[in-house]
Amino acid sequence: MSVTIIETDAVAPNETVEFPVSSAEIMTVEECALFARTSVSYWRKKIAANALPVLRLGTRTLLRKSDVLEYLASKVSPSSSELSDRARSIAATMRIRKGAV
Repeated sequence: MSVTIIETDAVAPNETVEFPVSSAEIMTVEECALFARTSVSYWRKKIAANALPVLRLGTRTLLRKSDVLEYLASKVSPSSSELSDRARSIAATMRIRKGAV
């Protein structure tokens, strides 16, 4: 896909550059909030804290859908069964170490 840059200092006016993702992959902060069913201010705070990568074009801040999905996935809490499995694994490791010493 090609994007024509109209106003920027980085490239000449009307120069065509290759953009690495499709336009369906790029969202505004407002679209991101709708997609994730959160507030716009939530995403603005995360952007200000550099919690996820953004693309800034003039006054527009854009996010890749894949980055948003990755960020949201990192915020998922483990289920109680996953926590129990981890606790059993840690307890078994501690028993093995205690017996080996």
